[in-house]
Amino acid sequence: MLSSLSIRNFVLIDSQDAELLPGLVAITGETGSGKSIILSALSCLLGAKAEKGAIRSGESSAEITGLFITKREEVLSFLREHEIEEDGEIILRRIIKENGRSSLFLNGVQLGKKEQEELSPLLSDFSSQNSHLSLMREDYQRRLLDRASSTLDMLSDYQKAYDEYIQLKDEIESLKAKSERERESLDYAEFCLNELDSANLTLTEDQELEREIRLISESEFLSAAVRSAVESLDDALSKASTSFSSLLKAEKKDESLSILIERLESLQIEGEDIKESLSEYLRGISFSEWELEEKNERLSQLQKIKRKYGGSIEKAIEKREAFREEIGLSSNIEERIASLEKRRDEKKSEAETLSEEISKKRKTGAASLSKRITENLRMLGMESALFNIEVEKGETLTRNGSDKIRYLISPNRGEKTNEIQNIASGGELSRIMLSIKAALDIEGEVETLIFDEIDAGLGGKAANNVAQMLKKLSENHQVIVITHLAQIASKADQHLVVSKREENGRTLSSLRSVEGKEREIEIARLLSGDESTLSIEHAKSLLEV
Repeated sequence: MLSSLSIRNFVLIDSQDAELLPGLVAITGETGSGKSIILSALSCLLGAKAEKGAIRSGESSAEITGLFITKREEVLSFLREHEIEEDGEIILRRIIKENGRSSLFLNGVQLGKKEQEELSPLLSDFSSQNSHLSLMREDYQRRLLDRASSTLDMLSDYQKAYDEYIQLKDEIESLKAKSERERESLDYAEFCLNELDSANLTLTEDQELEREIRLISESEFLSAAVRSAVESLDDALSKASTSFSSLLKAEKKDESLSILIERLESLQIEGEDIKESLSEYLRGISFSEWELEEKNERLSQLQKIKRKYGGSIEKAIEKREAFREEIGLSSNIEERIASLEKRRDEKKSEAETLSEEISKKRKTGAASLSKRITENLRMLGMESALFNIEVEKGETLTRNGSDKIRYLISPNRGEKTNEIQNIASGGELSRIMLSIKAALDIEGEVETLIFDEIDAGLGGKAANNVAQMLKKLSENHQVIVITHLAQIASKADQHLVVSKREENGRTLSSLRSVEGKEREIEIARLLSGDESTLSIEHAKSLLEV
């Protein structure tokens, strides 16, 4: 609620401080006394553009400060979100410069235009002909209907499903875009992996091939040399055999030769083994031209692989495994997309089911609320008004369901209904807001409601009904009303009077709280324009009711 208001150098006000109480606060005053100045000051404080001439003549700037006391979670969340100190008190300070520029500070922190637009509807509903009214906003209209239809809990469940559906949808689109971007790279990886897999690489194959090709190229020389060695060794072994036979004969005469015989025998055995190994080498060294060509082609293939994939067989094998992993990850993306699409469809189906149920309840609630608002409007002097809340089912899901909600009114009999912002006047908008608030009597909504022109053209029973509604509404809200009606002013918990005077050749407006005799006089003035005994008695009777 607005706890205090301070105005400096604003139009006809030089310096004004006012404490405001909870409940119903009535502001009255004679025509031209400055009630509109108080309204303009409140409007500027809450973010409206200051009109030309807002600064008092002779001054360089104007300043309006308001102290709000609140425990409303939406307001506290705003403070936390913008990292502004919170202790349940909000000090708004608007400074208007003579160059037309102005600044708005919240607890000492300057707010930008966007932040001002967010904060203002959290602090007050400002109902006047020239003010921005929250009732015009689709989100506000929808929230009022949801409260009347008891769909807020269901809407919360729907929004959880919808938010998850949107999150899954966005994630799928992101993964698909990523997959599409990587498609060309993936095609190349698949080509390379196929090439490397087909090559059947082993770590030392290139070295073995080079050795084998070298041997094939030198096979004729090697064959001749080894064959000569075999022939010479064969001749040597034949002679060694003769020597062995001779020594056996000699041993019969000298047994000491047995050691040498054993060594010669070992030499023969080793020689035979070497001869057999050389003969086997000769058999293996006879390669064909076809085999040489085949080995050269394989080595050429390996050299190409090495040049393309890192310079060595080892690097090529590492590349092969890297390509295999990349392709595997891509396969995982496709599996992930398929899994997410299944969950997305489930959440969409859940959201659609909840949206249908919400829509049905909204239509039922809209019919009931429209009837109550129409009755209230007729009590407030709009006898021919017809109010209707239209709920039209849309095809697209949004975070608040799929319904298009419109508040329609026909102020006069025979007129076509249209959206309230298109045809309702300032006074009618104020009465519509009052009718809605009275029909819902919402506790926990915006704490301060400001009404102007609500009593335009009213009197008698309608005026009494307006007063009763405002009084009832003030049980859950601070209601500030600028009025010309004694019926409304007499119901106020606080009565403020705007007056105008001349001082040192200058005109000044001021605001003061009235009680007792002063209040009786002001109520009497509202009743008949004078302070006659009859008017005073009538005023007393109103105050006593």
